[in-house]
Amino acid sequence: MIKKMTVGLLVLLMVTALFAVAGCGGDTTTPPTEEPGENGEDLPVIKIGFLAPLTGTFAASGVDMRDGMLLYLFEKDSVLAGYKIEVVVEDTAGNPDVALTKARRLVEQENVDFLMGGLLASEGYALYEYAKDMEITYLAPIPSSETLTKGDVSDYFLRTGWSSAQPMMPLGEWMYENGYRKVVYIAMDYAFGYETAGGFQRAFENAGGEVVKKIWTPIGVPDFGPYLAEIAGMAGEIDAVVATIVGGDATRFIPAYAEYGLKDLLPLFGPGNLTDQSTMQTMGDECLGIITALHYTDGIDTPENKAYDQAFRNRYGRMNGYFNEGPYTGMMAFEATLEMVGENYNDPIAFAEAFRQIELIAPRGPMSIDDYNHPVYKVYISEVKRIDGILRNIPFDEIENVTQWGPYTPEEYMALPLYERD
Repeated sequence: MIKKMTVGLLVLLMVTALFAVAGCGGDTTTPPTEEPGENGEDLPVIKIGFLAPLTGTFAASGVDMRDGMLLYLFEKDSVLAGYKIEVVVEDTAGNPDVALTKARRLVEQENVDFLMGGLLASEGYALYEYAKDMEITYLAPIPSSETLTKGDVSDYFLRTGWSSAQPMMPLGEWMYENGYRKVVYIAMDYAFGYETAGGFQRAFENAGGEVVKKIWTPIGVPDFGPYLAEIAGMAGEIDAVVATIVGGDATRFIPAYAEYGLKDLLPLFGPGNLTDQSTMQTMGDECLGIITALHYTDGIDTPENKAYDQAFRNRYGRMNGYFNEGPYTGMMAFEATLEMVGENYNDPIAFAEAFRQIELIAPRGPMSIDDYNHPVYKVYISEVKRIDGILRNIPFDEIENVTQWGPYTPEEYMALPLYERD
């Protein structure tokens, strides 16, 4: 299915998406001065439908997603493996129903060849089912929906991001090994919160620790005061707090955590997107000392990440982070797969078979793909520090070859109960 879109229409759609951004705790993005890829006009065209929340609570993260993807195309002049790549960007507003509606428009009206993007785990679940029904390849660089690469795996769903529990199981083990025994877990009240908290709790308690209480907060809650007051009342019973609070909510939660006097009382931990650059840039010293775990952090000290960091900052005038590196590496994986399948790119089964063979050295480090269309890579334990006046997530420990299965075999893991709210 090769459809060619005029460059003028492509530019209109991209610029419309760029100006549709409403920041949530972060600055809106200044559109690039030129659109990627004015060459390759005589090449066959592949269209990608890219979905990200450009408005609402998760807008800052969604803008980063889009810009990481666009950066890769800028660097390649929008030509990958002999094909001109055209992208249509749609705003999901962080709502799975909106994401599904926009995906239908991209596939059934724009005739895109691939879907890519989505942010929330709930968006991932919705897009997964739609891609499978429509037999179109969906590449997921961000949604961490836990079950999508387990069990009866769909070759229409290819992940370069993570499963929610993947970094949290190593974090749970690491915290126990480093002396933490009792914690409170506070998380947003939706699938991502349940899965990150569940993965952490499973590993931490298997090691001998105890999650004394789990506290759930609504997405977009304006005041974290009642939840933090409850945690403060338990300070004598626990060693630390672990938080899955991301996007615009993190810009309220982290300052409030400090204002309630908890920063100096109970160390704060979480998944890496708790202190991602898309939100941390709007905050200050209240972020210092927070420890997180994820497969990417802006402070990775390698030539690949330093080059990526400089390229992103040069183009967009702000720090790189997990939400932009994800789609950037997703496009890198897409190109590597496309080089293997060539003109068979529109056969999703052949594309998935090639995808499982790729090995990359990305900004995050080495990455391969398992038999379930899911990545294997390092997980970094990082601390927020101020370096040259800038808040950075600086890795100080790392765990090699982290799979989605933690310490289990695939069969053992899939036999365990699913992560749920309780």
